[in-house]
Amino acid sequence: MIKKALILFFGVFLLMTTWVQAESFEESDVLGDWHVYAMDVDPTLGPYWFYANLSITGPTDVSGNIAAADGSTMEITNGVASIASDGHLSGSFTTGAGLTGTVINGLQDQLHTIFSYVSVDTQNVLGFAIGVKAGKGYKTADMAGEWRYYGIEIDPNLPGLYWITGDGEVDKDGIITSGTYSGADGTKIDLTGGQFSLSANGKVNATFEFDGGITSQVADGMVDIQKTFAVFVTTNSAGGLGFDLALKKGGTYQPSDLEGNWTFYNFTIDAINELVYWVYGTGTVDEGGNLTGSYTGPDSSVFNMSNGKASLSATGEITGSFTIDGVGNETIQSGFMDQNKSIIVFVGTSDTGQMDLGIGLRTSDLPASQSKDDGGGDGGSDSVCFISSMIH
Repeated sequence: MIKKALILFFGVFLLMTTWVQAESFEESDVLGDWHVYAMDVDPTLGPYWFYANLSITGPTDVSGNIAAADGSTMEITNGVASIASDGHLSGSFTTGAGLTGTVINGLQDQLHTIFSYVSVDTQNVLGFAIGVKAGKGYKTADMAGEWRYYGIEIDPNLPGLYWITGDGEVDKDGIITSGTYSGADGTKIDLTGGQFSLSANGKVNATFEFDGGITSQVADGMVDIQKTFAVFVTTNSAGGLGFDLALKKGGTYQPSDLEGNWTFYNFTIDAINELVYWVYGTGTVDEGGNLTGSYTGPDSSVFNMSNGKASLSATGEITGSFTIDGVGNETIQSGFMDQNKSIIVFVGTSDTGQMDLGIGLRTSDLPASQSKDDGGGDGGSDSVCFISSMIH
């Protein structure tokens, strides 16, 4: 099954700064314990997930292990990491199997607890990853409330690869009381039950029960220090794999919270041409909701956005659309902003047959209404060849 996995990682510790000012990052901020979750695209094997638990005690002193869905593991043996003053990440590392990978573009969020990056390794495996800083003092009751979910599903029975989005509610005992998921084609499935629990350091254990008798089990997952964002990977009783992001509902928003500069990382599925790859980009939303920016692909090709519009509701819902010049038109089918207003997650479709799951990290100042909440926790690259992979 999966015979290799490679991960690149970086993170920074929360700096004590004035929240309405742009953050400043230092090399020492890379230290700490991190949990990383990734979707990789192998030219031969296709897409799969893996996760890693990491300890970084110095810019070149990294230890940890990588685990794949088939139960195989790999040790991290060597690595270098650096972070720019604006939070952008760079570096490379090597595993015990001799694979070396490079971060093509990465960024730490302004609260210094979450990062995302895209990468490529020496065997042309493309990586799309999200990392969460370890914390302490978590309890299962922290999960209580309504959550918005976004995920990538690898379904061996279609075969298929697609995104899903949905809503679910968890009570103080971790019992899932309701939920509904839908896919890009409008197919819906009810979440009929399940159980969440959290370890003291924020590790997720959960089982989901769906209409039709399918159950899904979290293999590994993590909640962020603010306890409003989670990422986890799953296996299900039908042999499928899942990569999921969850944002807690309940915040209050105004349209201006979306204004500013953002960096985006997208996992892109082109079902018509049977391609899977990542793109990253930058975008700016002005006071009129106009969206401008560009995306870069794995071969360093740059595509500009035009005719872009984006809006944010009072409950955190994001809608929008834009044109990728020379490619096609994309619609954000569903998007959501985290309560700290520094991260957005969205799914979209294009008129050229693409499906995207994306995460956006704010690079401009946080809104003036943002306040610090640590939740009780601890605190540019070489071009690469474009890799196309069959959807498995």
